Amino acid sequence: ETIMSFARAWTGFSRQQPRSNIELTEDAAALNNIDPMRHVGTWRDALPKMNLHHGYMGDHRPLCSDLPRRHFLRIGATYRYVGHTPATTLSADPPSIARHPNATLALSAGSALYERLCGAASAGGLGPCTFLSEVVLDENVPCGGDECAVASVRGVRVQSANETVYYEYLRPACVHLAFYEDATMIRSAGGAWPPEIGASAMCADPLSEAAGALCCSADGSTPLGQTCTHVGERVDLATAEARCAAAGGAVCGWRDGASAVDTCGYDEMHAWLGGKCTVQVHVLNDGRVGLVHVESEYPSARLDSGHHFRVRWQPAAPSAAPFPTAADNCGGLARCMTHRTGCLCDVEVATAAVFTGALPSAAQVEAALLVGAPDPRSLDGYARCASDECEAARGLDVYTRGGAALDSSTIFGVVFNGTNAVFLANKRSTVTIAGSAYSFRNPAQFMLPADPAPRDAAYETERSSTTSS
Repeated sequence: ETIMSFARAWTGFSRQQPRSNIELTEDAAALNNIDPMRHVGTWRDALPKMNLHHGYMGDHRPLCSDLPRRHFLRIGATYRYVGHTPATTLSADPPSIARHPNATLALSAGSALYERLCGAASAGGLGPCTFLSEVVLDENVPCGGDECAVASVRGVRVQSANETVYYEYLRPACVHLAFYEDATMIRSAGGAWPPEIGASAMCADPLSEAAGALCCSADGSTPLGQTCTHVGERVDLATAEARCAAAGGAVCGWRDGASAVDTCGYDEMHAWLGGKCTVQVHVLNDGRVGLVHVESEYPSARLDSGHHFRVRWQPAAPSAAPFPTAADNCGGLARCMTHRTGCLCDVEVATAAVFTGALPSAAQVEAALLVGAPDPRSLDGYARCASDECEAARGLDVYTRGGAALDSSTIFGVVFNGTNAVFLANKRSTVTIAGSAYSFRNPAQFMLPADPAPRDAAYETERSSTTSS
């Protein structure tokens, strides 16, 4: 099982695209056997994977939903020069969007980010830029122009005095929870996205930047169109709702074809709908589980999909059975039913603080906290605790928002093995079989099914080769 789990993090590799200045093979096929292989996100198994430490490969990485708004302007944000064409290699987009000139955010001359990418010598766009192959922000910078209207970007374009160049934003490694509250429908105009593994109708975490904003009149009877700041922009549900409200409408509750004008490219990718999804779990008799999204067409989240993964069950008592089985009639639970060799059950997801009251030790934090956190320097309102109690905690830094007591927003800084500094969130997400004491820790996964980016596949592969935190 462990070997299989790790093998799933090494799927989805392909040769790089052919290029000039390499020797053809004997059969004259244009195969690139020289450059390192590339990740194809749509070929990667998106489901959670176990590690060797009784946890998941995504442990100790921050939740993508916890990244600060406009994280592309925060300390550590990394940009990679891609040249004079809007070609991104780290994202998963339909071909018509991937190379669309408006699929990147145009930076306003004089904005702080513009100046960092263009070069200080040409600040304000008055002269030619000096473009570096990679730029890493060493501090938080303010937004300017259209930057203030977006939550995130995939790429940006910089207009110099004599040329336009493109940078790709390398979003930091982060993870998603396999089970989430208030699951919401997303839908394309008809075709499956992603085409190899996805579906037209899928369920998504409303906190994730998984889809676009498609607006209808307040009563839902009339389409108002798509809204975005750049082609292919993905936003979370709250942002989609706010944009539709600003347009005098609401997020559409239905979608049955292409838009009159495909302003944002959402005909080929998903847009948020108002409807909710039913999330269930199929528990096999060996304790593995399958994710079931009742209203979704996503193959890996259908009942009897064959896609199952291990989880860490948390028995209510040492002698208690850790999970329901078909053999015991699923524990007689009202919200479970036997299905073939397992139980099909409703679930409840809850997130709570782990430490409250007394300050824990560094060892206690390392043992109990498995959800990572962003660098507190990138977050608004956070400060390092400097009280006598905090200063006395050896090997532990404590960051709170507004000086609050320990709660689910608290961030701890620890150093694993004396070398690897990690920020950990003071919270745990638990999935409970509805109406029972059966529960397991919510698995973290790198891949977002509705947006299987090569970037995230690379992060997962790198993580699988790391034996420490």
